[in-house]
Amino acid sequence: MLFPLTIDLPHGAAPDASHPLYDAAVTTRGLCPRCGREHTLPAGVARAECASLMRLLEQHGRIDMQAPDDAADPHFSLDYLHGVARGQMFGVLVVRTQDGGYGTLRAFSAQYNRVWHVAGWVPPLIDIAAFDAQVAKDDPVINALGRRIRELDAAIADERDAAEQAPQGIPDTTAPVVTAGTGPMSVDEAPAPTRIDLLMRERAALVDERKGLSQRSMRAIHELYRVHSFGNRADRAASLFEIFPAGRGVPTGTGDCCAPKLLQYAILHNMTPLGLAEFYWGRESRSGARQHGEFYPSCQDKCYPILGYMLCGLEERAVTG
Repeated sequence: MLFPLTIDLPHGAAPDASHPLYDAAVTTRGLCPRCGREHTLPAGVARAECASLMRLLEQHGRIDMQAPDDAADPHFSLDYLHGVARGQMFGVLVVRTQDGGYGTLRAFSAQYNRVWHVAGWVPPLIDIAAFDAQVAKDDPVINALGRRIRELDAAIADERDAAEQAPQGIPDTTAPVVTAGTGPMSVDEAPAPTRIDLLMRERAALVDERKGLSQRSMRAIHELYRVHSFGNRADRAASLFEIFPAGRGVPTGTGDCCAPKLLQYAILHNMTPLGLAEFYWGRESRSGARQHGEFYPSCQDKCYPILGYMLCGLEERAVTG
């Protein structure tokens, strides 16, 4: 998991501000909800290490680079990033280990082609077994509701087409007569305008049911994330709901970006971060905001609160370490 530095490091030297490839630009930042201060981490020599990783990706054409060519998994081919899936973020964290050595950690954002764990890349923050169990429990119900909603959409469209094609001003003698006091009528028994209304009411109820279940499922998934901090003991972790401001929802995908993955691994393995950089690899994003091979800072919406919490205490560790 820990790779040696690829940049030239003279004996006794460190990959710090004295190194000619050191980049002081801040690439990782966040506001800590605990201390109320912003904490930052520069790129350091991580951009130079990212350049080395880019060359390896181009050379191998896949992310399972530790596997021999005859055992490579097509699932991890970089072709995935140049097709329908478009590109993905990758990150490198330069660290100092407990014994005073240096190395790099690598991460890809979220899942790679629906896979969380790939050899040579840091793991996710979430408990995958618990995540899979939650998805297996909720997704079939959510998908079934979605199918029924689509069926109702088709039925409503058919009813409207039939109503538009029916002769105007001529009573529909085929429709059953509904008299007061005979009890609720079924969709099939009702005249066309009422049938459409009943179908739309059923659809609205199912949409609300699906929305509520989706929200509860997402909250349960967010509860599975446990976030560590450089300022806390290794056995003390916060949930995403402790980190994000009260009243603000947790954005989908929070905790899955490269920076949180990298910092979490460093915290749990007593490593001190010295620099972090992230780049985009593959077909440009749909908005065009991210381009192949370009560097980008940590995101504001999902990462700013969580990174502030994680980085809190790093300054003290850097001084004493």
